[in-house]
Amino acid sequence: MAKIKDPVRFSEHFGISKTLLKRRGAFDPVVNADTPLFIDPFLLEESKHPEMQAAYGDWETHFTNLIKLLSASQAKGDAAWKAADKMLGVQEFKGTCLGYGAGIAGNAIGKGPIRARLLKTAKEIVDLGVNDPAIFPLLALFEDDVGPDRISDLTTRVIGPRLGEFTERVLKGLQIPRQKFDISGQSFLLPVNPKVNDRGGRPLPVVLVPNDVLRDLPIATDWDDIERVTWENEQLRKRVNAAVGDLWGRQSRESKQNNRAAYLHDRDAFDALLAAIHAIPKQAYDEAGDPSGLIKWLETGRAIAAALPLALKLKARTPAGVKDVVEQIVEHFKHIIEDRDVWKSLYGPNGAVLHEHYAQRLFLVTSLSYCKANNVDISPETNPGGGPVDFKLSQGFADKVVVEMKLSSNPKLDHGYTKQLERYKRGEATSQGYYVIIHVGVGQRQVDLVLKREIAARKEKQPYSPVIVIDGTKKRSASKL
Repeated sequence: MAKIKDPVRFSEHFGISKTLLKRRGAFDPVVNADTPLFIDPFLLEESKHPEMQAAYGDWETHFTNLIKLLSASQAKGDAAWKAADKMLGVQEFKGTCLGYGAGIAGNAIGKGPIRARLLKTAKEIVDLGVNDPAIFPLLALFEDDVGPDRISDLTTRVIGPRLGEFTERVLKGLQIPRQKFDISGQSFLLPVNPKVNDRGGRPLPVVLVPNDVLRDLPIATDWDDIERVTWENEQLRKRVNAAVGDLWGRQSRESKQNNRAAYLHDRDAFDALLAAIHAIPKQAYDEAGDPSGLIKWLETGRAIAAALPLALKLKARTPAGVKDVVEQIVEHFKHIIEDRDVWKSLYGPNGAVLHEHYAQRLFLVTSLSYCKANNVDISPETNPGGGPVDFKLSQGFADKVVVEMKLSSNPKLDHGYTKQLERYKRGEATSQGYYVIIHVGVGQRQVDLVLKREIAARKEKQPYSPVIVIDGTKKRSASKL
């Protein structure tokens, strides 16, 4: 999996104004870490940018043609089926810096069982008589191992040339070095990613995306939005209940196999689902408010480190010295969360706790800032990938300490301590590790279990990783920064 090391925004690296990018309507990405935002095809037509309006036509034409091929196919493997299969397959779209991973490469739908199942599901829907291109963003609703990143790449790959056009227009007149890159057979002058190359070591572009077509979760998997809109619309609610024969709230939380049973064998049921999808307000993610904390972690972390500096006390440059630095950074992070109001940043505007990834990336940025400020030659990096995040702070090859951080609300808290952290330590060839739990008001039994395991191992003189619990619960009053 790719790793985040020394994250930097596009505007920062190339020395251009954030305000200018915003005025021109472009999202300012971190060039070496994915931001979990996605291009929503339902927002393309509403965009203020001519490239995205044209992109909607490209998207609609592509998937309308795919539907025609599936309609014409009489059997799996015939000419129409093979043509449809080719249209459904997409390569990784490299350069938007969007998605769930640590890197920026995207997620392909290559040849294999996933693509075959998606095509089969699409064929089932088309055979119901549905010819709406909107069926393709919905495929993630029916396949257990198909996530929103793969479905999003279906859209991104189809409209890739329009994103190239948008990037060229946004950067017109700016003194940013660029070179030619190919997108779907078309050549564009695009900036080179300063931090990330492709798997073969070749340069990758940075492809800018309009902020008015981005959502934090594609509609295709956002059951909560679908449910909310359904219940706010009386006529739509009646239609869904009549077609599905059950309350949407219960159905929406059942397995994808049950979704298949409910919607893929009844035209009225699927039409009700499509109606609910189309009724969802076409609203882009609130970049300025950042209610899910997907964007602000970099700037917030730096601001915290600047406002609450840490003077590291260095020991000899040995494994023990690296461990000592890690302890100081973790203890200081605990202090600023608990005693300096930084706990507030763990919660969104609505009071809900932000995703675990926010706290993890916040720790990464503050750690990096403290090391830089003290001229400490220790390299913090994090490996989000598609699962839990681990931090490695190292000096050279041998001196490594792994830090695993989780919220107390994580249902796999005990597994993280007993299995995941140990696996990360083995992977980094180190015996040094810390398990940091940020308590957010739930999961006390899990926290107690992890602490008991640590105490038992220590008493029995067995190898163990120290557990540090940070109180991140909401407080009625606290000192200000």
